[in-house]
Amino acid sequence: MNRIAILNCRKAAQNCCGTDCLRLLSERERSFAEYKGKHVRLAGIAACCGCENDPATDADFGARLDHLEKAGVTQVHVSACVTSEKRACPRRDAMFSALEAHGMEIRRMDEAR
Repeated sequence: MNRIAILNCRKAAQNCCGTDCLRLLSERERSFAEYKGKHVRLAGIAACCGCENDPATDADFGARLDHLEKAGVTQVHVSACVTSEKRACPRRDAMFSALEAHGMEIRRMDEAR
């Protein structure tokens, strides 16, 4: 069984309840297409570290990644609110490095698989 997580933008989460991300998972679309016909467990939904924080040194973000790792998460699907060029997340690449350092593969929801 695949254990996955969704990473969203902290600012966007103030106005977003994740319905599009959860619909994409349920319908196995975009980055979730690789799970068609497979059982997956959504082990967590985590917010980013915030625009003002460095993911490499932000203790709260590190703790979230530790929790995901302990839950057996192997893929993190990063919401379009983080990855789209329109939003230009200033911490995106650093967050990707932190995720990979925790042994997690990155899946961008704004890209089809």
